[in-house]
Amino acid sequence: IITAYFLKNRLYTCNVGDSRAIVGKYKEKDKKWSTVALSEDHKPSLPKEAEKIKKMNGRIEAYKDEYG
Repeated sequence: IITAYFLKNRLYTCNVGDSRAIVGKYKEKDKKWSTVALSEDHKPSLPKEAEKIKKMNGRIEAYKDEYG
């Protein structure tokens, strides 16, 4: 889920789960498009995210189903 909210001259975004927000920018001078990330992935395999999880006394474990 991604939410984007404009307030005056600012853009606020938030994301939950496997969602990503980007915006396209067109440079008239160069006649080229580029992208800008507005959100970051929330995956425990990323060091920054793992640190946040552990800091809140969470744990990171591999998922195991009934077959192991």
